[in-house]
Parts: sequence; structure tokens; C-alpha cells
Amino acid sequence: MRKFIILFTTAALLSCEQSSTKVAELEDKEKELALRENKLVIKENELNLDSKDEYNSAIEKQSKLTEKYNYKNHNNIETFIADLSKAINSNDKLAIAKMTYFPFGDGFRKFITGDEGIAPKNIPDLFCKNQKELEAKFTLIFTESIQRAIKNKKYRGCDNSDEDFEDIIEEGEFIISGDYQRDRPYEIAIKKINGVFKLHRMAFGS
Repeated sequence: MRKFIILFTTAALLSCEQSSTKVAELEDKEKELALRENKLVIKENELNLDSKDEYNSAIEKQSKLTEKYNYKNHNNIETFIADLSKAINSNDKLAIAKMTYFPFGDGFRKFITGDEGIAPKNIPDLFCKNQKELEAKFTLIFTESIQRAIKNKKYRGCDNSDEDFEDIIEEGEFIISGDYQRDRPYEIAIKKINGVFKLHRMAFGS
């Protein structure tokens, strides 16, 4: 009987010791996990806040764009012009870029000089391969007269009614005209691309 009690007591002590060991191991693992979590929080706080702000700002702007403009109905030229006018009035370059097809064409310098010629420096090249270039050349493309025409929603479609005059835009295109300056015309052609209208090139005639 005494041997049985001794064996039972020994077994109980061993069981308690093992349980204590497991508890200690679990506590160590919890501490390790907590430490890792704290490190992650610290790492997150060390991230570039400017990048976060820029990302959040872009998301916010995109959300405002969706609310402010009727993009889904830009298959209608009047709706497109109304939204373009709204964007110009509020100097919303992001929205204007969204209404522009890239690459945005401009062949005027090549037209006046030919393949071998060098265009005068005073004649700006308004070709834009992306939104960044459009923003850089914004004031060159959207001159005061162009902006005035857009704000007043002045545009026209193709007109080939005169046999002696070939329009500088094609059937289905529209054009916004500005003043002639910097030794070149300022007119922007609008074309339906993938089902919606876009600003797509500088227009000029021969």
C-alpha cells in the first residue's frame, strides 16, 4: 500500500511538473507573439507617411471623381463637354487627364518642317505620352482661349459641306478651337474611343 502511495505521489508530482513546463512554454510563446506584434506595429509606424498620405489622397480624389463627373455617359458628346467644362472651371487636372486619350497626339511641328527639318524652338511640342506629360504641358495645351471655349461649351462637329474646303477633323469627331499663337493653331480634336469621347490630338490644317 505504501509503495502504491509513493508511486501515485511521484506520478502526480511528475504530472504537475510537466503541466508547469507546458504552461511555461505557452507563456513564452505568447510573449514571443506579443513581441512580434509590437515589432510589426513599430515597423508600420516607421513607414513613409508621405507615401500613405499620397495613396489615401489618390483614393479620395478617385472617389470624388466618380461622384462629380458622369463618366459612364461620356458616349454622349454633350455630357462629355459639360463634364470637361466643369473640370476646367475647377482646374481639376486629374479629371481632365481621365478625359484624355494617351498618347495625346500633336504632329504640327513635323508637319511644318517635314521629316528632315528642325522645328523652331518657339513652337511647342504638345505631344503627351501619359498623364504626367499632360500635367507638365497643361498651360501650353489649355491656353486661355481654349479654356474659355471649353468653359462656354463651344465646340463643333465635322463639316465637309463646302466642296472646296476639307475639314481638319473627320466624320464623328468634334473640335474645340482657340486662338492662333506661338506660331501655331490651338485646336483640340475629340474622338470616340472605346465607346466614350476623349480629347485625343491637336488638330491643324494644311
